[in-house]
Amino acid sequence: MFAGRVDDNLRRLESYRQRANGSVTRVASLADEDIRDAVDALIDLLGPWDPLDALTWLRMSNLPWGEEYQESTHDGLLAVVEIAGLALLSREPRPADGSHLVDRAVGDSALDPPGEIADLCRRASALVREVLGAALVGELARAQSEGPSAYVRFRMREREVLLRNIEYPHIHTELVREQLGQDDIRRLMRDAVGFEVDDALAVVDAFQERFTSVLDSRITRARAEVGALLESDAPHLAAARARLGSRLHSAAQAFAAAYVGDRLGQRIAATGAELAAAAGTSEDRVAAVIAAFSQPFLGASHDPVNAVKTFLGGHNPWRLKPVLAIGDGRYLCIDVGLMLSAIREVVEASLPASDRPEYAKATARWMENVAVDDLSRVLQPDAVHRNVEYIASTGAAVELDALLVCDTVAIAVEAKGTTLSARSRTGDRARMARDLERIVTKTFEQADRVRATIQAHGELRVRGRDAPPIALQGVSKVLPVALTLEDVSTISGTIHDLLESGLVRFDGTPPWLISQHDLHVITEIVEGPAQMLAYLDQHEKAVTAGVLGVSEELDLFMMFLQDGLWLGDSLDEDGQPTERLFVTSRTDDLDAYYLHTVGDRVSPAPKPAQRWNPGEMRQLLERLQTARPPGWATAVINLQRGDANVRRGIGGAPKRLAKQARRDGAVHDETRCFEDPHHESFGVTVLAAPATWNDTSIEDRLRTLVTARKHIQRASSWTGLAVRGDAPDTVRFLVQLDHAWQPDPALDELVVAIGMRPAAEVGIAPVRG
Repeated sequence: MFAGRVDDNLRRLESYRQRANGSVTRVASLADEDIRDAVDALIDLLGPWDPLDALTWLRMSNLPWGEEYQESTHDGLLAVVEIAGLALLSREPRPADGSHLVDRAVGDSALDPPGEIADLCRRASALVREVLGAALVGELARAQSEGPSAYVRFRMREREVLLRNIEYPHIHTELVREQLGQDDIRRLMRDAVGFEVDDALAVVDAFQERFTSVLDSRITRARAEVGALLESDAPHLAAARARLGSRLHSAAQAFAAAYVGDRLGQRIAATGAELAAAAGTSEDRVAAVIAAFSQPFLGASHDPVNAVKTFLGGHNPWRLKPVLAIGDGRYLCIDVGLMLSAIREVVEASLPASDRPEYAKATARWMENVAVDDLSRVLQPDAVHRNVEYIASTGAAVELDALLVCDTVAIAVEAKGTTLSARSRTGDRARMARDLERIVTKTFEQADRVRATIQAHGELRVRGRDAPPIALQGVSKVLPVALTLEDVSTISGTIHDLLESGLVRFDGTPPWLISQHDLHVITEIVEGPAQMLAYLDQHEKAVTAGVLGVSEELDLFMMFLQDGLWLGDSLDEDGQPTERLFVTSRTDDLDAYYLHTVGDRVSPAPKPAQRWNPGEMRQLLERLQTARPPGWATAVINLQRGDANVRRGIGGAPKRLAKQARRDGAVHDETRCFEDPHHESFGVTVLAAPATWNDTSIEDRLRTLVTARKHIQRASSWTGLAVRGDAPDTVRFLVQLDHAWQPDPALDELVVAIGMRPAAEVGIAPVRG
């Protein structure tokens, strides 16, 4: 939604329908009229105020402050600052007369009353929300006459208005410094824009440091002035205390707020020389950065109403130009997050066509390296293959960016450094289709091609006369990853929406579509390979089911950590969705952790951890991923596919069965079978043998039981675990069978010989061998 809570928006829609007598065309027209009226009112409201001060106050009132910030409850909007800024661009630049440097005492009648500043922020925010609410109504009204792509196009424009700012600036800074700091790209940047990435990042830091230092200085001075008012023996202050009486403390607080806010924007605005000193770089480099990111006041030639409507349509003048050139040699950054997120795009837009292939090549190489490093840190793969040129099952010679082999699971990575064009950001269907074809569809096809080739041949035949093939006969599962620079999860909600819209055309099982930033975050937070593999598996199932709607990938990841992605309650017995599950913001714990990590939050916040796996299951997974017996990677995926009760039962089975084996000296086992419309059927068997049994006997018994059970259930995969009664915490043997089922008379005889019945008769009750 563009603004407001769901109930508020529903009431707003109903109000418009009544005003328009049910006419969809009239609803859209009324929305446009209301946008114009609200913008005009905003211009009038801001008229008496200095534009630098107004923008700074509005930024502070909408800023997410670290200690209290929670995304799920934060009510501030950067769009308030941006839309107000568009209204203020029609001002004429005013030369500084030095008054912005003059201090006044607390209580000075020249100070703007703090109540008026707070009222300005409240009223401006309310008017912007009226604009956004009317824009939402107009979008929905127009969408009724459009095709199935209307929702995705709406999400694109919504993202441009509300969801552009990066979530974790320190991670974005690290990644953009690595990408643009490569020698090849540094040279291209110097030629195209006259500065390097470190120069741009230093100016971002300088703007933030200027904001912070001026604000801290004003707060310190205000405290000193208030302290004097409350305690000084000076006659005029004693008289002031007597005059204020019982209102002294409330007046002191009001004076302090007024002192802090007094001409704050004018004080924060900095010259190029001041920014260069703070950034520790040359004035020439700073001037080049400022030239690339700034725009001036436009005066009477600027049409604020049309600018706001254009902004609501996905074209944001602040996207690449978030620095306001005041006209007297000073500059004000309306938000440092905007500037940080614009660095890569500014560079890409400035490159001449002749340099773009070299830039794209360097970016692709960097994306591949970072993805492999991130995934390897978590998965600790047995082998990593990069830049593989192989013969696909179709006979065509194709390339694969990276392949990580982790026991019986392979992770195939395809990276695309292409970003969305300006017209795509406005929701233009033709341009969105073209850009998503390059960013998403091609990546999907490449990732799916390697999966099909491995499943068909059990190897990748590397192109080249003497090159040996990459043997992958033991790989039973291929999980493709489609890596992008552009975060398209904020556009679609899920891949299902992109496919349903027709903007992405793909017939296979969609790979994991993930941005470089979000992959970096997830691999920092995830606790180990078992958890990572389960997320990839469950993510694929959730997307295939087509039941999820999310704003961002990290909301889905946090849902996985907190609750798991088991969606059985939202599917019927055939695996079809019975409802659409919209996932609201789930990243509060993640936000708090990172805010504390970078020092913006004082209260400790632990690293988010998985909560949905019962303790005994977590211990079992830890043993398997540490010991890594053959088949462990597929086993940990199977073990985590059930609901909470199933995982609790499987996790507790080794100790429960071992206790019985110690008590009666017999073998005990339990089996659970799973029929899943979005996965092939599989099962899990846990066996406990008496302490008197040797390893050979235990392994033979487990393998016989698992082989027979898999055959009688006609399952595609089966996981068997064995422990000994005197050591239930040690997985003695793992038998993982992943071959496709086929008729086998010998196995039919085995099933009869051991008296095994199908699970249709015994359900999930223990199976005695």
